[in-house]
Amino acid sequence: MDAYKLDKTALVVTKAGEQDPLQETYFWLSKSPQERWAAVEFLRQVAYNYDPTTARLQRVLTISQRLQR
Repeated sequence: MDAYKLDKTALVVTKAGEQDPLQETYFWLSKSPQERWAAVEFLRQVAYNYDPTTARLQRVLTISQRLQR
């Protein structure tokens, strides 16, 4: 998450509906698929407060001994 920083010089504040809707589409189409997936992963981590360096798989199975008959 440290790789993403806000460029305050590129920030433009507008009212909803004033911005050209194709501008954002053109921006994302100019990025490579790897960059788009990285952005999706970053947004997922922010939305769910997920840190992949500390997350572990949950153990869902337990091993038990079978009774001998």
